[in-house]
This record gives sequence, structure tokens and C-alpha cells, in this order.
Amino acid sequence: YDELVIVANRDEATAPKIKKFLAALEKGVNYLRAHPQESWQAFAKAHPELNTELNKQAWFKTVPLFAEHPAALDRSRYEAYGRFLLDNKLIKTLPPVDDYAIELK
Repeated sequence: YDELVIVANRDEATAPKIKKFLAALEKGVNYLRAHPQESWQAFAKAHPELNTELNKQAWFKTVPLFAEHPAALDRSRYEAYGRFLLDNKLIKTLPPVDDYAIELK
């Protein structure tokens, strides 16, 4: 499942500021993937209370899981997750993906 979901007002979702935010997020993810050690060191320095062995292990296990293209919508994953929720009676109806998600490229 997706750990980070960006929520925006549908009327504002295509605004330049949202596209800039997603471009910056992608740039940050690319840097993180290319420089995981340096990123960890900067994070640990900025948040010494979180500089623990467990957090360090979690950091390096998590880096490869970040989406390379955060603005991309994996429609089939959302449909499959919706089906899972419906099959397990966590939701009563299965709304079309277009009702709650859009892809911004």
C-alpha cells in the first residue's frame, strides 16, 4: 500500500503550485535513492532523538520503496486495493478510481 498519499482539492490539483510540489518531491526522492547514506546522516543530525539503530535500519530498508515518480497514478494498484477493501467488507461500494484520484504528469 502507499504510505504517503497527497491530498489536494480537485479544483486546485492541476495548479502550478501542486505540479511544482510534486516535481520537488520527485527530485528529493531521486536524491534520496542516489545518496541514502548522506541523506541518513543529514536526517540523523537534524533529528538526533531519532538517531537510533532501529530507525537507521528502517531508513535503508525503506529507501528502495519510495515511488520514483510520485505524480504517477498506478490505477491497477488502486483498483486492486479497492477490490480488497470491498471483498473484506471494509467498504460497501467500489467507487471508480477517477472519483478519488487523478494522475498529474
